[in-house]
Amino acid sequence: MLIAVMPFAGEVAGLATAVCWSLCSLAFAFAAKRIGALAVNQLRLPMAVALLAAVHLILFGEVWPAAATGRQVLWLTVSGLIGLSLGDLFLLRCFVLIGPRLGHILLTIWPVLAAVMAWPILGEGLSFWAIIGIGVTVGGVAMVLADRAGDDGWQPPAGSKATRTKGVVMGLLGAAGQATGYVTAKLGMQAAEGAEVMVTTAAEAAADPLDPLSATLVRMIAGAVGIWILAALRGHLATTLGAIKDRRAVYFTFIGAALGPVLGVWLSLIAATHTKLGIGATLMATAPILMLPLARITYGDRPGRAAIVGTIVAVGGVGCLFLRAGM
Repeated sequence: MLIAVMPFAGEVAGLATAVCWSLCSLAFAFAAKRIGALAVNQLRLPMAVALLAAVHLILFGEVWPAAATGRQVLWLTVSGLIGLSLGDLFLLRCFVLIGPRLGHILLTIWPVLAAVMAWPILGEGLSFWAIIGIGVTVGGVAMVLADRAGDDGWQPPAGSKATRTKGVVMGLLGAAGQATGYVTAKLGMQAAEGAEVMVTTAAEAAADPLDPLSATLVRMIAGAVGIWILAALRGHLATTLGAIKDRRAVYFTFIGAALGPVLGVWLSLIAATHTKLGIGATLMATAPILMLPLARITYGDRPGRAAIVGTIVAVGGVGCLFLRAGM
């Protein structure tokens, strides 16, 4: 692939992922206003599977990656179920209990969790500048999300101490799900038949790698199956199927699926392939910063002082990550 020979290929893919996730958030927000976030969450993954299968057929001549080993499929299935089904379910519940502002602040820890998990599982140690860059970038993003200027809808709803505690736990579980899903996705792309369950050496990691697009397809199928099973168990299928009648909502959901679960997740796995997992995850976590100009254009929201300072801090952190990559 051309991106493999690009300078800073993984880092660029990580930032491109953040751009896609920012744009898809707007599309999903428009759709959710019409049919609800729950329906959007359940519709987006099947749409993404259909798009990914079509692209995979065009590029590789097959709908399913036949070259994928059983172990690769297993790890990618685990990744889809944990990261795309359970992780998103926990985050959605967190947003309901304590509001999206605090929920997103809790979510900023997922790159740190991913970096910590990648060290023993994938053998990806981090340099001094990488650690500094991750810390500074995550801190800057948290400052942006903590800015209370703008839409009151970001404020946490009133609730009991028990409710807030449950919301925080849900948020932490959601962040852990995101991190676990990302680590197991990279593990799935690298694993080979006959290797140990955990890839521990560079030789094992290089054996029979799976293309990021193929990995995204397998992961997305698992996530879609998982989220619809959860919807059925919770009695939400009728509501979601009824939401399909809203063509405008379906249109925005489709656009969001193309930008986020398809292009964004694909780019995220390209980033995982070409840079340290913790670094790629941190660059993806800058999506809230990219949302600032989009919110200004779309809603007329003016960022507060904390958001501006946080943006400057986060950009400095990103600079540290690119400095690390250039060494």
